[in-house]
Amino acid sequence: DKGGYSLNIIFTLGNHELWNFPQCRFEEIVAKYKEVLVENGMYLLQNNIIFKNDRNDLCEIDEEELISLSSKELRLRLNEARIIHFGGLAFAGYNEEFNANLLIYGNVINRHQEIEETKKFEVLYHKICDTLSDKRIIVFTHMPQQDWCSKFEPQSGFIYINGHTHRNYFYDDGDYRIYADNQIGYKHINAFLKYFYIDDDYDIFIDYDDGIYSISREQYI
Repeated sequence: DKGGYSLNIIFTLGNHELWNFPQCRFEEIVAKYKEVLVENGMYLLQNNIIFKNDRNDLCEIDEEELISLSSKELRLRLNEARIIHFGGLAFAGYNEEFNANLLIYGNVINRHQEIEETKKFEVLYHKICDTLSDKRIIVFTHMPQQDWCSKFEPQSGFIYINGHTHRNYFYDDGDYRIYADNQIGYKHINAFLKYFYIDDDYDIFIDYDDGIYSISREQYI
């Protein structure tokens, strides 16, 4: 925290992060990385939601909770969220050319597991689209969208960030955004950070129909 500004760092794993753990299950590898990141005050996205609340604290809804929460409960949890991150490795179950058959995860994930993990992520993504379509969502994945979504149709207002392909791409039509334009590639070049702007306001009355209501003092504040 320098000059009143707190820097929050959020990671997602890529396929190369699995190579050094050939004897471990994927869940064990995720736990190893998460332990190191948490010890250093950082965060890991893997089939979970990390959001900034009204006090600018980062909070998490883990995968198990994200699966079990109803749409109403999920909206209530995120009612005062300023920015919402969802993501993970996401996998390449729908890529018929560059996938686990080419050992892109080393010996950790086979093609069957890759497809299963992709479908698991896709289900969570569609739940978020169906439940939080009017929210400010950053979908942060290692794999590009067409690798993990069978019929990818960008959600209006969402921001998508990915890497993996080493081919830079950027799209912004004022409706949704895709940032894959800071990939380093295979050449030795200087890495640098890029940024984009996003509003962090929120409307706690977004689920209210037009009308007159009694509200609490806390809601008013």
